[in-house]
Amino acid sequence: MASLLRHRGLALVTAVFLLTTAVAAGLAFAGSDLLDDRAVAVPLLLVLGVTGAGALVGWAVERARSEELVERHDDEQARIEAERTLERQDAEARAARLEAELDAARAGFEADSASRAEVEEELRVRLEGLERALPDERARYESRLDEANEAVVAERRALGRSEDARRAERQWAFQIRRQLAVLARERGPLGDSRAVRELLLRTAMALLGAGKGLLLRREDGNGLRLVCQEGFTADPTGSVLVGRAARTAVETGAPLREEDEARLAASRGAPADTEIENLLAIPFAGEDDPGGVLILANRDGGFDGHPDDVLLALGSNVAAVLADARLREELRSAFVATVAVLADAIEAKDRFLLGHAADVATYVTAVADRLGLEPQRREELVYAALLHDVGKIAISEQILMKPSALTSEERGVVQLHARIGALLVRQVPALRPVETAILHHHERWDGGGYPEGLAGDEIPVEARIIAVADAFSAMTADRPYRKPMTISEACAELERCSATQFDPRCVGLFVEEVRRRPPSAERPDALRRALAELELAAEQGSEDRHLVRVRSHASSPTNTTAGWN
Repeated sequence: MASLLRHRGLALVTAVFLLTTAVAAGLAFAGSDLLDDRAVAVPLLLVLGVTGAGALVGWAVERARSEELVERHDDEQARIEAERTLERQDAEARAARLEAELDAARAGFEADSASRAEVEEELRVRLEGLERALPDERARYESRLDEANEAVVAERRALGRSEDARRAERQWAFQIRRQLAVLARERGPLGDSRAVRELLLRTAMALLGAGKGLLLRREDGNGLRLVCQEGFTADPTGSVLVGRAARTAVETGAPLREEDEARLAASRGAPADTEIENLLAIPFAGEDDPGGVLILANRDGGFDGHPDDVLLALGSNVAAVLADARLREELRSAFVATVAVLADAIEAKDRFLLGHAADVATYVTAVADRLGLEPQRREELVYAALLHDVGKIAISEQILMKPSALTSEERGVVQLHARIGALLVRQVPALRPVETAILHHHERWDGGGYPEGLAGDEIPVEARIIAVADAFSAMTADRPYRKPMTISEACAELERCSATQFDPRCVGLFVEEVRRRPPSAERPDALRRALAELELAAEQGSEDRHLVRVRSHASSPTNTTAGWN
């Protein structure tokens, strides 16, 4: 900024000097008189002098400054030239180094090119080898892939079969439990265990679609006992096919299928064998039970549709049910023995009642069958008939055995036996269902009986049946104060009192049954006959007739037979 002002001031002084000089020169040239006038000439000369001096001084100063600037410029130019020289030298040095590095890099590149050529050749050779091996490798890979796919498919099928097996196992167990529940409702908790075994066999046949079946139980040694059979026309005892299949299943512990027609034909040796088209033997055993074999036969398409583990699970269910049935059978035996003891106690209390309870039980069973009572009610009715006089245990023997007619007071005491008997059986949970039959077995159809004076259908049907059989047994029994009636006289008396003292329908059925099957005069085993009506006394004997002895002979497979005694 200062330099600019200085230059402008110098230029202004110079311009004034030149202008003044020009004016003076112009006046002088024109010959003007103004220059002669001191008033004009002196200032003009003064101006010219001052401006000229100023211009001269300014020029000198500017020149000095210009020289200084030139000197400074020369110094700066020398410095720049020196720096350029240094930079050029440095650049030349760097260029030399770069050239050396370039030469080294070029030499390395040439070496790398040779090595790369070797590597490329090696890679080319390996690539050609891989290309040649590719089809074989692809084939091996595809083969392994196919095998893996087949394994996955097989595993999925196995999982599907396993799931189907578990589903079938659950369904079978459910069906067995449901059928047993139905049987328990029909027969009661103490129903005959043979009914359980028969139901078990029928259920297994239905579940597997078999047309025939056998249930065998293992005995001591090498014997098998026939428990029950279903569907066979000929007696299956002694079947060669059954014996061989059962023995093999027991020995191996695995299900056995016999479906080869040639093998079956070669082994048929008993009439029942001709009925067998295919066969399945399923072994089973309990924790403390020797178990047995479930034989199923004649399923359309054979028995290959179910895997062994499912069949063994069915066998386990069979074993569990049979073990439970065995426990129930033992409980039932103890219960029946208790009933028998009570019946014996009644007869021991009153010698005139010897065989009376058993006779009553025998006939009420027949009437119950004619009335179509359910098996459970039929069984309860038999127990009620055996124990209908249990209340007489609390009655004095002097009254019970009095040789003459009873007084009204004594009759009142005797009539208490109905209530006493009902109270006694109420103490035994298994006998509670027979309480009402015992309590009301002396009620009359017209309402004139005791202890509550019930009439008609108000009286439980079990009590009505027992009332008829009780009266018949009493009339045909010997008493110290009278002789027994004949069968005809007793039946006529029942018919005469029909619709007044007794239920007319029960009387009609009872009389028909008595006339069809008159009672025996012999009474020593009457109680056992009554129990036989429950299919208990003869059970062991009937089962023992079906003992199978499976014998193994070393001569040939066809000699392996099942002998049925």
